[in-house]
Amino acid sequence: HVHIKKQIPLGAGLGGGSSNAGTFLQHLIANRGLSFDEAHRIAVQIGADVPFFLASAPSWVQGIGEHSRPVPVHPELTKNLRFVLAVPNFATLTPMIFEKYRQGTQPFASPSQRDWGQELGWKELKEYLASSQNCLQSAACDTYPFLAEVLEAFKRTDALFGALSGTGSTCFGVYDTEPAAQNAAQVLTQTFRNGDCSIVVTRTHSAA
Repeated sequence: HVHIKKQIPLGAGLGGGSSNAGTFLQHLIANRGLSFDEAHRIAVQIGADVPFFLASAPSWVQGIGEHSRPVPVHPELTKNLRFVLAVPNFATLTPMIFEKYRQGTQPFASPSQRDWGQELGWKELKEYLASSQNCLQSAACDTYPFLAEVLEAFKRTDALFGALSGTGSTCFGVYDTEPAAQNAAQVLTQTFRNGDCSIVVTRTHSAA
């Protein structure tokens, strides 16, 4: 029997359920003799995000999540990189957003051809962000117009990049200093002071 005290809200696009599954598989590896390969096979069957959380490291993920390669991160980036999350007080429905996207008949963008075996520093990160997009973002904003308001609010900050996380409902901004992230959090908190969003400032996984 497994009892989970949820900290990440459901339907927020933050991989909460997948991280629960990945963490439990890590427990089975450490305490019950399950091999990593066996755990990975199970993870792929459970859901696309689970292998990423099983690896528990910054990674480049392809396919339906079954292909995952760790990305080495420069210490300076690890030290200073910050994310600001704006989590609306509602969940989004992934099937509805995918259906909206299919109605537009647009193909998904091609995956990056970058060599992700090289160390990721500020230069590489900024180049990657400059060409990044979430193909489902427009469909999500059409389905849930409030998300467009949140993303517009991020544009009023000094974010290196702002986008929807997965199919939402969380939106996020990327910042290169703690002060920039805290200032952005203040802007967002003031914008959504009626409680429509929860604002969270966090560091990279590597800095945990």
